[in-house]
Parts: sequence; structure tokens; C-alpha cells
Amino acid sequence: TANRLTKFQVVTTEKLTEETRNDMMVRIDEALDNHGIEVKTVSRNDSFVSDAARGLDIMAVFMLIMAILVAIVGSIGLTGTMSLNVMERTNEIGILRAIGASNHAVMKNVLTEGLLVGIMSWIIGCVLSIPVGRLLTNAMAQAIFGSNLPSSYTWVGYVLWLVISIILSIAASSAPAKSAV
Repeated sequence: TANRLTKFQVVTTEKLTEETRNDMMVRIDEALDNHGIEVKTVSRNDSFVSDAARGLDIMAVFMLIMAILVAIVGSIGLTGTMSLNVMERTNEIGILRAIGASNHAVMKNVLTEGLLVGIMSWIIGCVLSIPVGRLLTNAMAQAIFGSNLPSSYTWVGYVLWLVISIILSIAASSAPAKSAV
């Protein structure tokens, strides 16, 4: 903006000790003040980066906790849905038992259905994670740095959430499967 500087960076060619860095910051602040330039803050780049990283770490932990809570609530919803499916299919389960289906086969049927619902929700989550992830990354980067950052995705995260989805789906479907037997 006119007559306003948002960032001024000083780069040195020599290695500075901690004491000389702090001394240089004080001298730069005084020199700018002597020339009538109002300075809001003077900070070292390494402290700015570490402060920003700390803030991002807190946000990442908060978002992970929220994701886990959403996954747990989703598994509770899956338990209710599977219980209703078992109640609605009482006649079908009775017919399967009448023609010789074992307890294991009936339980496997219900668990497979719950597992498929969990995997489909994981696929939908993977597809939605790309635009939502970009949106959240840009929002946080704009708030902290004043510019956009590139988004990146790791296969480890997708595989980890697949494993979590499978475990929660099987756990959510096990009680309805036992009641079907």
C-alpha cells in the first residue's frame, strides 16, 4: 500500500551469534525510529517461522481430534443403521437359516455390508479431502502468512484412514451381526 511497508528483511553475509543478532535488531529498530519510520514489530525470521509452525501444529492437532470425533459419531450412526437393517431383514435371515445358513454365514453377511458402507464412506472422504483440504490450507495460510500455500497429500494419511474406517466399520457392525445370529 502507499507509504506503507508490510515487511522489511535484513540479510547478512556473515554468520552472527545470538548476541550480535539481538544487537542488530535493536540497532535497526533505533535507526528506523531515528528516521521517523514507525515500526510495529521487529522479529527474527527463525522466531517467526517457529511461532507459525507452533500455531499450525496446534491447528493440525485440533483438526485431527475433530476428524476422530466425526469418525466415532459416524460409526455410531453405522451401528444404528445396521441394527435397523437387521430388524427389517428378520424374515430374510430366517429364510437363510431355514435353508441351512450357519451362524458364521449370517454374521459374515452383516459384517460385509457394514464394511462396504465404511469403505464407500472412506472413498467419498478421499474425494472430498482434496477440495476441502485446499480450502482449509489456503484459509490458514492467508490468516497466518497473507498468501496461499500449496497443498500436499500423503498416502500414509489415506491408508491410515482406510485402516481406521475398516476397524470402526467392523466394530460398528459387530453388535448388529451378533443380534442377527
